[in-house]
Order: sequence, then structure tokens, then C-alpha cells
Amino acid sequence: MKIQSMSGLQHWGDSRFSSLPDTFCNKLKEVCKFSFDYAKHCFGFEKKKILNSEDFQKPQRLMFQNEMKSACHLEFISGFHTVFTPYTSPFTKRKAAFTLAEVLITLGIIGIIAAMTLPALIQTNRNKEVEAKLQKIYSTMNQAILLSEIDNGPREQWGTSLSAEEFFKKYFLPYINNLSITSFNSYGGGNLAVYFSDGTALVTKQSGGYDYFFFPNAKNLNENSFAITNENTGDIEREGCGITYFAFLFTPGMKVETVKYNTKGFEPNKYSLEPVTVEAITTSNAQYACKKGAANKAWCAALIQLNGWKIPEDYPFKVR
Repeated sequence: MKIQSMSGLQHWGDSRFSSLPDTFCNKLKEVCKFSFDYAKHCFGFEKKKILNSEDFQKPQRLMFQNEMKSACHLEFISGFHTVFTPYTSPFTKRKAAFTLAEVLITLGIIGIIAAMTLPALIQTNRNKEVEAKLQKIYSTMNQAILLSEIDNGPREQWGTSLSAEEFFKKYFLPYINNLSITSFNSYGGGNLAVYFSDGTALVTKQSGGYDYFFFPNAKNLNENSFAITNENTGDIEREGCGITYFAFLFTPGMKVETVKYNTKGFEPNKYSLEPVTVEAITTSNAQYACKKGAANKAWCAALIQLNGWKIPEDYPFKVR
């Protein structure tokens, strides 16, 4: 077999290139337009090496074929059949790409990592939101006390015989910005819910305005099931305390030891807490302690306050 010369290319010997089929040679002529220039530019062979057949031994011939395959993008399918599209060039190398299986595996791995880390990120964001709102209500209520004293005298002399609603409306309501207030009768009756424009809510219970329960998310306040009484023990159980809402006390006129930490202002509930330490808050009382299994969990806000208004890393509940 001979390949006819183009632009003066000499005939190649039959014995030298007998392994090259006619289809290959035809495609070479048709697609690569073989010439001296293409031999140098496309295949990297100098003209003298093509002309000098003695240099074309088998290893060189095979390398020549491989160079032609790579440079011209020849796909040897069904007898060296070449497939070209309008977007390909015989002198343009194809770019590597991911297979569908590799893409699906990668997406699966990303999904697994996201499923593992996303809940923790969401909870971290919730913690920060609760921390900020706890500090805000603490500041808002204590500022209101200072303003109210200007009009109503020292807090120790405020009328403790008033109902929760009457007490709040007289001593607090004029000095805070709220959205609305409602009264409801669950948990013994006499409850007042104050809704704020930032989406939080504050519930006050008992005459004299002693007990307060703060909801960082007002949507978690269900006025029909705010708290329940255990039929066996008679204790008030607050399932959501320390989780969806937090207990505060304000007892300015009381002179008893059990509320000594709550006489100065609006403070996290520390009823009967002694001393105010992490260990005492989390272990010492089965009813008020901030731990799983406690019926009331009233000291959880005190635990967060003790930690600089930051929810501890080992906090026993997931706030929401």
C-alpha cells in the first residue's frame, strides 16, 4: 500500500506501512489534509523523518500512529471510523468531564454531610436568638421598673394585693412597647399574656405580679395548655419551661428568705435556690432544677444568666 504524496511528499514503502489500512489513510487525507506543515505542526515529526523511510521502524511508526490519533481526535470505531460534530475539531483535545455516576456519588456525599451538620447549625442559630431575646426582656423590664418608680414610688411599696392584670397594667404597661394583651384562665385563672412587636410574649401569673414566663417565640404560647397540675402530686408541671419559655420572678415587697434574690428587680426565677451555682441549679432540686425529669425547671433562665446570658454547651434541652 502507498500513500500518495501531497505538496511533494515522497511515496512511502509498502512494507513500512502495511499495517495502516486504507480507511485510516483516507481519513488522514480528508480530515487532517496531510502535508509537510501538518506533519510538523500536528504530529510533531520533522519532514526529514517522514522522507527518510529508514528512520521509520516499528516503534516509531506506532508512535506516529498514536500522535495522529491524539492530534486529530480520530476515534477508531468499526474500522477506524471517525465521528465529528460541528463543535469538535480534529486538532482540539477533548476536555475531561465527570461521569453521571461520579456526579451522583458527589451529590450523595454532600447530602450526607449536610444532613449531619444542618441540624446543629439550625440549633446554634436558635440558641443565639433565644439568648438575645432573654437579654432584651431582662433589660426592658428592669428599665420599665426604674421609669415606673418615678411615677409610682419605690417598688417595695407597690400594691401587691392587685391582680396580675391590674398590677401589670399599672406598673409596667405604660413604660413598655407592646403589641397587644390578652387574659386567659388556664393554670388556675388570672393570667395575662403580653405580646410584643418582636414576636415574643410575656405571661404573668398570681396577684402582686410575682411570676413571669417569657416566650422568645410567641407562637409557642398555647393559652389553653400553659401548665398542668399533676393529679398524683398536686405539683404544677411546666413541660416547656427551659425549652419554649423561661421563668422569671419579681417580688419587691416580699421579705422572705426563699425569694431574696428576686426582690431587687425583674430576675430569673431563683426561688429557694441556695447557693446560686451551676451545680445547685442543675442537681439540687427535683422540681425546680434545670435538668431532664424535673417537673418545673424554673431555674433554667438563672443557669443561662449565670453563664453570661449564653446557653451552656451542656444545656440539657434544645430551645426553640
